[in-house]
Amino acid sequence: MGMENFYNSMLGVLSFFALIFLFRLAISIISYVRYNVSSVKDQIKSKTRTGTANQGPATETESPDYPQEMVYDEVCATEIPKHNSYIVAVDDVYHYFCSWECRQKFVDSLNQSSSNKQVE
Repeated sequence: MGMENFYNSMLGVLSFFALIFLFRLAISIISYVRYNVSSVKDQIKSKTRTGTANQGPATETESPDYPQEMVYDEVCATEIPKHNSYIVAVDDVYHYFCSWECRQKFVDSLNQSSSNKQVE
């Protein structure tokens, strides 16, 4: 009878440790899956944010999902999409330019014409 009691108690102890092992294994697997899912979500979010931020201006072959309002650049005499333009406001009138250089030429011409008026 003594050996049978010892055997049953050892079997109980081994079963207990086996249960603890399986419980820890399950917790580890769940944690691993959660971490990887959140990591993938973060990667998708960052790619979405940087994907639109790193794009250059739309080319003529790309068609936007919305109608583009076109504006006229007075310096180089071209039409450009309003959302890609540089803007100068003079006396509550907006002037649109295709590049910073065209904008600066316009501003410089305004400064020269205003200095000529002051001299006269």
